[in-house]
Amino acid sequence: MTDEILKDEELDKVVGGSGVETMALMSRLQSEGLANFRTPLVAGNEKAAAKELQAFLDTFSTSDGPNTVKFDVNIYTDDRSNSYGTISYRPGHGEYNPISVDKLVELISKWQR
Repeated sequence: MTDEILKDEELDKVVGGSGVETMALMSRLQSEGLANFRTPLVAGNEKAAAKELQAFLDTFSTSDGPNTVKFDVNIYTDDRSNSYGTISYRPGHGEYNPISVDKLVELISKWQR
């Protein structure tokens, strides 16, 4: 018997890639009372879910001193993993910081107050 190790991108294809990731995040946001999505979170709705999640995340921003902080995310509909981050910017300057899904959910909760 040969042991095989799947690369991350191969595992994404097995478990559904970004579609499963997107719907899991949307389900989590709904269950925590942070969002209410219209797209049914079932197989076949991945593209609509990705579009709705992207639009939802694009509505958030906050101030950090002279800077504005927004989410900088890429929600994909293919086998690529979604990416999550924040960008802190003021005219002529921007700084990107990658964040985890847990941090994303924490910031949504904080920024909704």
